[in-house]
Amino acid sequence: MKKVEEVLKQLVSFNTVGDEENNKMINWIEKFCLDMGFKTKLMKNENDNNLCLVASSGNCKKNALIFSGHTDTVPAGDGWKTNPFELTQINDVFYGLGSADMKGGIASMLVAISEIDLSNLNKGLELIFTYDEEKTFEGIKNVVENHLVSADCILIGEPTSLKPVIATKGALVFKINFIGKNAHGGNPEVGINAIEMASNFVMELKKYSENLKNDNDYIFDSSSATINIAKINGGDAINKVPSSCLLEFEFRIINNKQNNKIHKDIISLIKQNNFKADIEMSFSLPIVKCQDKNFITVIEGITKNKVIGVNYATEASFFPNQNNFVILGPGSIKSAHKANESIAKSSLDKAVNLYKELINKFCS
Repeated sequence: MKKVEEVLKQLVSFNTVGDEENNKMINWIEKFCLDMGFKTKLMKNENDNNLCLVASSGNCKKNALIFSGHTDTVPAGDGWKTNPFELTQINDVFYGLGSADMKGGIASMLVAISEIDLSNLNKGLELIFTYDEEKTFEGIKNVVENHLVSADCILIGEPTSLKPVIATKGALVFKINFIGKNAHGGNPEVGINAIEMASNFVMELKKYSENLKNDNDYIFDSSSATINIAKINGGDAINKVPSSCLLEFEFRIINNKQNNKIHKDIISLIKQNNFKADIEMSFSLPIVKCQDKNFITVIEGITKNKVIGVNYATEASFFPNQNNFVILGPGSIKSAHKANESIAKSSLDKAVNLYKELINKFCS
């Protein structure tokens, strides 16, 4: 029987940046599951051959509990003091790319299950492992399209410092290309400056975003919808009036009614200011929020923590049954997506015990 740090060491050794070694990691996990007596199914993406894994403990039509996680990581970036692909222990802390987000969660799931006698379970237990969570969620989309996902509880092992998360914000991503008119830099009044249009629109967006503060849901860290002006790109020469400028920005929404409203409002803002522009809503993700009070009571009782909401999105947005889900994993989200990503051994060990308790609660 492997220790959780041994499993995490193996998972970190796979370079899954951009899913480069996703299939190697999935194949390793599949063998681990087969050795535990699970039945496995691999799902291949026809475009890039990346694999998702679904592993089931029994023949139940409906599973009592699903553990889910993604294999991919963001790029390592600069500033690492250790090899990001080699798990390094310093005192009670393990360093490595993906150690928190979210190979630590996957390792804890696998070890917890390996310490359970599956023959004593009366209800089904399922594992789902995906690719491409960090960019476009293609992995979980592939699973949901090709596999019946149904369970009394879905647990996603993202790093939450083992605090139970039952709500995540939605996201709306816009790309707006402002269209101006070229002119010589010596006679700018003859042209129409697309960068100036984009800049003026940013000011309009900031004013508009103030109105969003009137609508609140206090389960989230930031209780109202927010806007992030993320990218701007325009012009090709210092002596030319730029004829185009691409602006990219996102909203994080707190209720799904805001989705269509914000989209319509953005179009109206463009028209009101007489800007010539091509508008694209390039990404839309609904909020998810568990509403089952009995389920929440059970989760709070097992974790000894009150449920919370978070400002980021997860694969929970894609599961068909979003009523009974919890995002619960070892490590802190504050450690993710930066150099020297780390996770405490104590957090991993506690996650293993919590996951075992949840298996016994839902599957016995």
